[in-house]
Amino acid sequence: MLHRSCLSALALAAALSGTAQGQFYVRGQFNNWTNATQPMTPTSAFPGYLNASHQYTVTGLVPGQAYELKATINNWNRNAPGSNAMVVANASGEITVFLHDNWPGGVPTFFDDGYEPVWDSTNPLLPAFSNGLRLGYADSGMHGWEVMGNPNGWAAPLATMTSDGNGRYSAVVRITTNLPFVGNSTFGPIPEYKFRKAGDWSIAIGRDFGNGAPNLPYVFPQASYEALNGEPIRFELDLPMGRTRIARWSMVCPADLNADATVDDADFVAFATGYDQLICPLVCFDEFFCYQEEFCPADLNHDAFVDDADFVLFATAYNALLCP
Repeated sequence: MLHRSCLSALALAAALSGTAQGQFYVRGQFNNWTNATQPMTPTSAFPGYLNASHQYTVTGLVPGQAYELKATINNWNRNAPGSNAMVVANASGEITVFLHDNWPGGVPTFFDDGYEPVWDSTNPLLPAFSNGLRLGYADSGMHGWEVMGNPNGWAAPLATMTSDGNGRYSAVVRITTNLPFVGNSTFGPIPEYKFRKAGDWSIAIGRDFGNGAPNLPYVFPQASYEALNGEPIRFELDLPMGRTRIARWSMVCPADLNADATVDDADFVAFATGYDQLICPLVCFDEFFCYQEEFCPADLNHDAFVDDADFVLFATAYNALLCP
């Protein structure tokens, strides 16, 4: 005989499984948010993409016009993005929607690829910005994208993004800001960003990949201090995958010390300077509070020293030449 607690656990697992495996639909302005007209189908069209589980192509739209939409199961219990996406129809009047379901077999898991939106069912301190789902869509090719943020008071684009193909966009920016030093909100405002349609705030992407989502925070340690020192920051927008990333360039391509996407002689000169100094500099607020400088580019293994171990890493990247 099964214990009552075992039966309860089985019932919960069955409920989760049924919910996770439910039929997804694309709902939006084009169908008055009704349910049964646009059912998504399982797909392996993008087998190299993380959990590209469903897709649907909406047709008969006005080319170049923006439409609000989301993917959801029948009872709305699981949907993405939470704040709805605003997507432009391509030249053929179509929008192809991709849904990435990270609840395999009904077991809640989290996206661990370093991108937003992220959701971890085991950690109640992490906000549920994805509900185990990411919604992406094919690039319409009808407009470009810009990076906006509070380092300049949202007054102008921090960067115009470059298309890397297949719906992926990126930009590398050396950000100068008047924001005070922060490691977290205790010390002051955290740098925040959004991606928007070039020159147009009517279409923007925030933390859950939706149009009305909260801003994307940049919360690496000493983030604002690094920005004040002009460390390159890489912004990535992946439309089909429904994800974004804001990363220190030193994490993306550590040996590219001048952030030009190649590891060459110019980087070797910069590395040699750090190698001669050996120890990364200290930053001191007073005689009692000092910490090792985070922005020490030649310290490729982040041990506060620039030594032979870093040279081995640099030599490997130098031989490869191009950043990944």
